[in-house]
Amino acid sequence: MRPQRSTVLKAMKTTLANFDTSESEERDQILAYLAKVMHICGVESSSELFNVWRYGFPYGWFF
Repeated sequence: MRPQRSTVLKAMKTTLANFDTSESEERDQILAYLAKVMHICGVESSSELFNVWRYGFPYGWFF
């Protein structure tokens, strides 16, 4: 049985909130790791969570 999407994203949001670094390479690595976790859990999208955490705004704002 797979976890609910909301549960997975809540755990990722907590993880990202506790990951304190300004190094872009480290930020990219944690996002790659979390993307793998999402794939394993069957979650297809972070619903802009990753973009907001990484860049400070949703990707779709400028397109």
